[in-house]
Amino acid sequence: MPLQDVKLRYRQSREKQTTLAKVDRATHATLKPRTDRTKQNITASITRLNINTGNGRLQIQGADETVAFGFPGTRKYLELKVAAKTPFSKNLHTNNSRPREEWETLQLRVHTQTTITGRVIKYIIEGIVDA
Repeated sequence: MPLQDVKLRYRQSREKQTTLAKVDRATHATLKPRTDRTKQNITASITRLNINTGNGRLQIQGADETVAFGFPGTRKYLELKVAAKTPFSKNLHTNNSRPREEWETLQLRVHTQTTITGRVIKYIIEGIVDA
């Protein structure tokens, strides 16, 4: 199916329309994430976790912003053993009651999804280091 231009418009009336956003081939290339399968270790705290999907947000130690995380598509989160899930929910639970300076961290083995500019938009969790 060929890629088509898409416009998101606000129509106050038939004559008065405002284009809010336009997606074409160039913006599609920018928005489509690139997967870098190079494995790396990160130190992070879990800040959000969906217990049904395994997706959430994590904060790299020393960073100000959170980044999305998930598990590889080949692994269904619900099929993971409880022992593999527990460190994530425990980390979130522990850190919810503490100031940021006292957050506990996890050592995670990950690969990334990035934008065309190289900004990491999602960490794919391969495992916990020394777990």
